[in-house]
This record gives sequence, structure tokens and C-alpha cells, in this order.
Amino acid sequence: MRWLVGFAALIGAIAALGAGGRALRRRLAPDWRGATALTGDIVVALSLFTAVVYVLGALRAFRPVLTYTALIACGVVAWW
Repeated sequence: MRWLVGFAALIGAIAALGAGGRALRRRLAPDWRGATALTGDIVVALSLFTAVVYVLGALRAFRPVLTYTALIACGVVAWW
């Protein structure tokens, strides 16, 4: 049962970062289409992930609940 909770948290984090990355890319480069836009979405989502992990690492706060919460929050804020 514990793996199901972890899997749901992982899917939530990926979805939030993906939506946030797409929204942020649309604001920064609205004229990009097709493969260029998809590459931009992926790069922005991975950049958000990297930024969150660096901040948590600097604070020595690598805990699963905190990490997933921060990733989801970052994705939602970028999407908003």
C-alpha cells in the first residue's frame, strides 16, 4: 500500500511540474509551436525540478513528503 501512495505522489509531482512548465513556456515564448514548444516545456519543467531540489538540498531538507509537496507547489505556482 505504501508504494501506491508514493506512486500517486510521483504522478502528482510530474503532472504539476509538466503543467507549470507548459504554462511558463507559453508566457515566455508564446510563438513556439510543435517540437520546439515541447522541448521548451520539458526544459522548463526539468529546470523547475532542479531548482526545487537544489533549494531543498541547500536547506538539508530531503524528506519525501517535503520534497513532493515542494515540487507540487512549485508546479502549481508556475501554472498560476
